[in-house]
Amino acid sequence: MEKLREPDFFIIGAPKCGTTALATYLNSNRDILISEPKEPNFFNTDFSDDFGLFNSYEDYLKTCFRNNHKIKMAGEASIWYLFSEVAVSNILKRFPNAKFIVILRNPVDMIYSLYSELVYQGVEDAKTFQEAWSLRKLRWEDKRVPDECVDPKVLWYGRVASFGEQLERLYSQVSPENVKVILNTDLNKRPLETYKSTLKFLGVKYYGFKDFSKVNANKRVKSPLLLKISRKLSSKKLTRVKRKIGIPANYSLLNMVKNANTKFEKRKPLSVEFRKELVDFFMKDIEKAEKILNRDLSHWKR
Repeated sequence: MEKLREPDFFIIGAPKCGTTALATYLNSNRDILISEPKEPNFFNTDFSDDFGLFNSYEDYLKTCFRNNHKIKMAGEASIWYLFSEVAVSNILKRFPNAKFIVILRNPVDMIYSLYSELVYQGVEDAKTFQEAWSLRKLRWEDKRVPDECVDPKVLWYGRVASFGEQLERLYSQVSPENVKVILNTDLNKRPLETYKSTLKFLGVKYYGFKDFSKVNANKRVKSPLLLKISRKLSSKKLTRVKRKIGIPANYSLLNMVKNANTKFEKRKPLSVEFRKELVDFFMKDIEKAEKILNRDLSHWKR
């Protein structure tokens, strides 16, 4: 029996920090394969069963990496692995020498962007982000969670963006030489330099790629009805059942439907008062992240 291709590296988050962009850029390199789908969510086993896509490890490998042995480095980009309390340890049990890439962003901007994304996906029903923020303690107790949300953890905005705490857990398990942390501002302002340094971290060559177009901009749905239909077609339960009986998931078709129902627009700025409340909430954790990374994060404090 032919050995299945296994992943060498993991882009583990955080949500709405540029993981999709980086995965897209890396996938353009002839020596790198990014999994399809990009976010298998196989190792964050502390999330709901409905959150993952695969019934077994073999199913995960066969679907995501397609036995491609010609490439030098295979990876995936499940954005909830950094937040998960078990994903990294689960990965290390199978791949003790795995490389981990983390992309971080100002936590206030990140959770506001995440709120908008979850509204777009139909799993957040709070009318404003301020309302969603006020519900966080109830949602920690699994209360006031929308029916469409398969795991309340994605709504724990205060915890999802506590990057200092998450980095502390990561570095307690992984050697620093196997971790690369990128700030979203670096990826946006110096994309070529950041891309090249990431290739160096992964041990692959640079072949002249320079198309650093914006990926995954803020968006909203045009038709709530079409959103409900596409969600049913792409539900995790249906996907797993189809795969079990041999029917492949048509990600391209679902993406076409989703794209047709999408409108891109700028996000309204938060009020000065509310933004200060959020910055104050994250201040101690930001200071912890500064010490771990040995980097000035003063732009996160405003």
